[in-house]
Amino acid sequence: MIKGIGTDFIRMDSIPDTSLCPGDPFREKTFTVKEQQQADSRPVPRDYYCTRFAGKEAVFKTLGADPEHARLNEIEILDDSFGAPHVTLYGTLKQHADRQGIAMTRITLTYDSGFVLAFAISEEEE
Repeated sequence: MIKGIGTDFIRMDSIPDTSLCPGDPFREKTFTVKEQQQADSRPVPRDYYCTRFAGKEAVFKTLGADPEHARLNEIEILDDSFGAPHVTLYGTLKQHADRQGIAMTRITLTYDSGFVLAFAISEEEE
């Protein structure tokens, strides 16, 4: 059963290039080490970072969590071997999802012409 839905739509240029450089506080507070590694292995890391940022915002919305007690790097969105994104939660967001009975969050990400769209659904166990 669906517990929550979330979507996010951003302009890629709303995230400055300097924010995506190694050591930048935005990058470090927003993306996990594994996400940074996966992004930096891409021909255009910026596309990866922007889609993941929108994805994290969409996932956060599905959870209905208090933004004061959660961090975006507690949401990890990694591609599997086929390129499909998968969500893993950590820390306070994982605890919140567990309390809400959320067992899985599915996500889809797309971008074109400088815009990113993310859509996420959180589901409880069947």
